[in-house]
Amino acid sequence: MAKARRVYDDGPKLNIKKVIGAVVVLIIIIALIVGIKKMLDNDSNSISGKIENVYYYTIYDNGKWGVIDSYGKTVVTAMYDEMIVIPNPAKDLFICTYNVDYSNGTYKTKVINSKNKEIIKDYDKVEAVANYDKNQNIWYENDVFRIEKNGKFGLVNYSGKQLLAPEYDSINVVTGIENSLVIEKER
Repeated sequence: MAKARRVYDDGPKLNIKKVIGAVVVLIIIIALIVGIKKMLDNDSNSISGKIENVYYYTIYDNGKWGVIDSYGKTVVTAMYDEMIVIPNPAKDLFICTYNVDYSNGTYKTKVINSKNKEIIKDYDKVEAVANYDKNQNIWYENDVFRIEKNGKFGLVNYSGKQLLAPEYDSINVVTGIENSLVIEKER
């Protein structure tokens, strides 16, 4: 006599090991695609020569002074007779001297940015506060301009905020010492 077998037909069974393996392979493929994309993005940035920080430099062209950036792009057209002062090469603030009268030693200044917009207005002169070390190497005091109005001096920061009203007879540096100024005012 033949033995009877019970047949359970639940349909095809799901193999959990194969499902987990397929999910892991899919995750690895996605991670590889993202990694390769990031590598290509980084390589394209280094190949194109992108500069994170832009710096500014004076240029002298056909007897006139202007400004270029670290990409070599002209920022201020060379049109000034006097050298443009760039107190901080990482900031787009340029002190331009114009209307120079050598016979009586008078001149005017203005501070412009890379868009040729005048930044600090309403003063007769705006100057970088220059200082020197013992070897006569020049540097400019950080984030401060000396302003002059009606023969009196004051200070503004690079944003144009007035730090000292123009009511002093002189504002000078202590040579060789950073961030040290001598301010004089008559009583």
